Amino acid sequence: MVSLTLRIGAGSDSHDPHKERETNMSINLAIDVIPGKPVVRQSGGTLDILVSVAADTIVTGAEINVPPITLGIVLDRSGSMSGEPLTDAKKVIAQIINGLRPQDRVAVVAYDDEVTIVQPLTHCEQPVQIIERLNAIQTGGSTALFSGWECAAEILLANPGSGLNRVIVISDGCLNAGLTDPVAICDRVGLAATRGVTTSTLGLSSHFQEDVMTQMAEAGRGRAHYGQTALDLLASFQEEIELLRAVQATDVKAHIRVLDTNVSATLLSPEFGPLGNETNLQPLVEGGSSWLLIRVEHGALPLGDIELLKIAVTAKTKEGDIVRAEVPVLAVAVVSDTAEAVEPLNPAVKERVDEFDAAVVYRQVREALLSRDRATAERLVAELKASGSTSAFVQANIETLELLLQSDERMAIKELHYSQDRMSRRQLSRAELHSRANNDTVREAEYFSDSMPAYLRKKRSVGRGFDAPENNEP
Repeated sequence: MVSLTLRIGAGSDSHDPHKERETNMSINLAIDVIPGKPVVRQSGGTLDILVSVAADTIVTGAEINVPPITLGIVLDRSGSMSGEPLTDAKKVIAQIINGLRPQDRVAVVAYDDEVTIVQPLTHCEQPVQIIERLNAIQTGGSTALFSGWECAAEILLANPGSGLNRVIVISDGCLNAGLTDPVAICDRVGLAATRGVTTSTLGLSSHFQEDVMTQMAEAGRGRAHYGQTALDLLASFQEEIELLRAVQATDVKAHIRVLDTNVSATLLSPEFGPLGNETNLQPLVEGGSSWLLIRVEHGALPLGDIELLKIAVTAKTKEGDIVRAEVPVLAVAVVSDTAEAVEPLNPAVKERVDEFDAAVVYRQVREALLSRDRATAERLVAELKASGSTSAFVQANIETLELLLQSDERMAIKELHYSQDRMSRRQLSRAELHSRANNDTVREAEYFSDSMPAYLRKKRSVGRGFDAPENNEP
């Protein structure tokens, strides 16, 4: 494993020398580059490489304050939310509001085919009054989801907080009023994210448009959640708040350069395709690791060492400074095909590759179900189950998926969509990552349990509030 921990300060791009010193005292940026093998074969082949980035806060004698968060909660009140769904959603939002700190701020927007500002942006000093206004929301007509999002985004853009600013959209329906073009919607959501207002989405029940909701979250640099019932939203809301409070750095970008003309590189996760000049990573959170999975392909090479990649990372600290770090050149040995074949694959890389492969299969299963080809879907699931994936996350998801396929195909389609998204993008626990990379014994059940932060926890089902597997042993 090639591992480098860099203390940021001298490499900062901040133009304020006083802020630069503050950054140097408050953050450590750690970059791990983990090749699947420390060698490549002479005749040509592939090498998978895991790049992990994390940030540590350094306490220097004075307590580091957690910046306030600013939320714009957007609630679907369309006719399909009538009755228990809207009542439960209100209860969940009320619990979250009660858990916010006085310095946090919140605005509440409700929408059907019209938009209402239920609660203008305010500090959470009197949550009872905010909840009273929330409880007065009544169901209405159609679903103008974009209009609801736009209203909340404009509120936050007009009066941004010093900490993180996020719109959270809750919907159980299809987009059937106002702007409904997903490309145009995501363009607007992405523009708001570049201006400091990010977006997360929470889909509810079996008929919301999961493709649009996840695309909005991706464009908005947030997270996509869904719940099989309204009460399942509580776990998603709590995960979202935990994540916002745990953020150490945002606007994280990896800059990767291939150093040898005989080598090409493809980004497997989080976004399959050619490796661009700049790739966005998830925000860096306490205890977590944001990552990229890269596949290097090469032709025949002479024996000896080869320099493969040079990697730089930039990020924005909580103080607003831009920091930059580089890793040394990643070099590996070119060996005979026989020597390469007996070299074991790093378990941390293998697990990420297994999850990438599972995400690909999940997309194929979902496409088969949408085409009403259930036989192909069941065959693909059976083949994936028999493949012997080393990822307990994949194994647990397959078990849940098999049950959903038998009981609720529409929810199975949504579970497939969200599970493959999590496999491609989820935050990793740094402790688990290092244990895997170093071949240490890992008690897998710990990463499914409530002892883990919700944003790092593995779940048998993305759409349910429960996390722990029935069998707590790995």
